[in-house]
Amino acid sequence: MKKPIYLAFLGLFFVSCQSYQYLRLTSDLPQTSDTGHYYVSDSLAYVDFDFNGEYFPVRILFLNESEGDLTIDLNQLVFSENGRIVGRGSDYLSSSLNPMVRIPHSKSESFVFRPYSIHYYQMEKQRSGYHIVQNNESKDYVTGRAFGGEGRSFEIDLIYLDQHGTEHKLEAEFKEDFIYFSPEVPSAFPGGVSPNVHFVSKESEGGRIAAALFLEAVSISMDYWLYTNAVCE
Repeated sequence: MKKPIYLAFLGLFFVSCQSYQYLRLTSDLPQTSDTGHYYVSDSLAYVDFDFNGEYFPVRILFLNESEGDLTIDLNQLVFSENGRIVGRGSDYLSSSLNPMVRIPHSKSESFVFRPYSIHYYQMEKQRSGYHIVQNNESKDYVTGRAFGGEGRSFEIDLIYLDQHGTEHKLEAEFKEDFIYFSPEVPSAFPGGVSPNVHFVSKESEGGRIAAALFLEAVSISMDYWLYTNAVCE
């Protein structure tokens, strides 16, 4: 029975073979010195952005640095892609929730949205060359390429009200900078936990083909093993 079991485990190995696509964003905004988050701020509020995770999450941290309450209007939190509006913060709330979010003095509020589309760019993988990705002592050899002027741009406009009801606007713009392809999972990929890198996984085409062949081999081996054991008995 050892042979069928061996083939079954080998087939499962190929089924689990995956490739990860990593997309890095860049911006002209300042970055925090410790975590590398891009941020915008004024005299009353601080807002930073985190895009790390699968399928392009947009995490927004809003910190009230004023002496009074501030209120974020999610109806006026606007997400744009290449100059075209693709969503508003209120689009991602249930109808029972209030889009006016009050934040007391010295308190913060976090939001997570997924307004931007993303998929696995197979054609980009074919156009990529070899690169070294390094983060501190971690280093990986991957395929990838710089987008240059081809990358998409993303704009985030946020409006909040101060304690007197006066509107204040903060704006942030990001651009696709580099795309990488690697079999390394995000926790092992240099930069894979960066707040400015998001990812999507794809099962390897070769893995699927190999899995089909090995599963067929398993079936044949099992049939043969059952037949020979029946004959021997």
